Amino acid sequence: MIENQFQKSDHGHLGQILTYLAGGEDVRTVIWIAESLRDEHRAALEWLNNNTTTDYAFFGVEVEAWRIGESDPAPKFEVVVRPNDWVRHQRQKTRASEMEDYQRRMEYWQAFLDNWPAHDGLSPPARAPNQGWMKLAFTGDSRPPDGGGIYLYRVIAERVVGVYLSVGRRNPDLFQEWSASLNYPSLHGGKWEQNRSGLFQISKTLEADAMVEDDWANQHRWMRERVAEFMEDWRNGLRDEVVRLVDQEQMNMLGE
Repeated sequence: MIENQFQKSDHGHLGQILTYLAGGEDVRTVIWIAESLRDEHRAALEWLNNNTTTDYAFFGVEVEAWRIGESDPAPKFEVVVRPNDWVRHQRQKTRASEMEDYQRRMEYWQAFLDNWPAHDGLSPPARAPNQGWMKLAFTGDSRPPDGGGIYLYRVIAERVVGVYLSVGRRNPDLFQEWSASLNYPSLHGGKWEQNRSGLFQISKTLEADAMVEDDWANQHRWMRERVAEFMEDWRNGLRDEVVRLVDQEQMNMLGE
């Protein structure tokens, strides 16, 4: 329940709050907003916070108009009364939510790893990560000259999962011509992009909600299929194309 009033707080509005509470209304949180809360009314809210069960929460908020430069006045709210353990409780809820997110991410990737078919030249992490992406590293003869790999990821807010092939940090001018010349099945329908770290990658995405555990098997099967497609082309000439690009970059640097 939000109780608004102009000017300083008064007994009348305090009485209305108590009337709502005593009237059987399903009110658990009360926010009293005024230009100024009198000391006795702050004390009343604090008494209610200290003498009711933890199901109830009483807030006192003071509001004033702020203006910056020639802009229109805007309200500024300041919480002056809150339950004693409110901040600590909210922090505990946030930490618990973060721990749950970490755990769910690990469970998601562990479910993928539990059904991971071994690929020559590609190695998964030793254990499931607690982040929104997981790298499958190139190994042995599959390793490119300077990094790269296949990454799996999930974006909860956008409800998509995806797989992308990274070929490392490349010369943008040479890369544009090089990528346009490629014609491998696994690249069809994808789009080359440069991420915020400067790495070039091509990704495939699937509309899917990674929070729905019953759909994990379908999502992971789709991911495994995309990984297999990337790896087939990687072995059948795509890696050699990357090596050719790296060699060209090095030759250009020596010629400068």
